[in-house]
Amino acid sequence: MDPFANRLSKDYRASSDQGYKLIANLHTGITYILVVTTRYPNETGNFSIKAAGRNNITLNPYIGIKWIVPVQPDG
Repeated sequence: MDPFANRLSKDYRASSDQGYKLIANLHTGITYILVVTTRYPNETGNFSIKAAGRNNITLNPYIGIKWIVPVQPDG
């Protein structure tokens, strides 16, 4: 299973102290997993997730690590 197969965004260079915005048209009846990382290892802090759409949106916490994949910046 390729963890990057359905990745919607990987624009870590565009983020700033003001935040990051991802707009995606998602389909009903499909479970999506949002993976959020920080710029630096061991960096922590508060963040928020806002979701909007024409249908009801349910956000459930998912805590589980199936694999760890190191992500390196493009050269």
